Amino acid sequence: RLHDLLLPGGVLVVLGCYEEKTRSDVIVSRTASIANIAMGLAHRIGRTANRRSVAGPGAPVAPATMTLAEIRSQVEARLPGATIHRRLFWRYLLTYRLPGST
Repeated sequence: RLHDLLLPGGVLVVLGCYEEKTRSDVIVSRTASIANIAMGLAHRIGRTANRRSVAGPGAPVAPATMTLAEIRSQVEARLPGATIHRRLFWRYLLTYRLPGST
């Protein structure tokens, strides 16, 4: 549906989460777990130092239901030319540019 809303030359960017299944997923997950703890501590220290609290509902959250391989397969079929890069904290970045004028 988002593809249909793009104008020629428009860009779709999705930052999503994938379900862990493979050995490399586990390796990235362990690295992310350590970084996640460090980021959480840094966030708490900064929030305490600034005495601010985060208000608002935040972003909607749902459990990941597809592996990175499944996501790549679906994207290849629906968005030819899109790129997907694995990111830290169990995330992937999908970027797609609809051909046309820029």
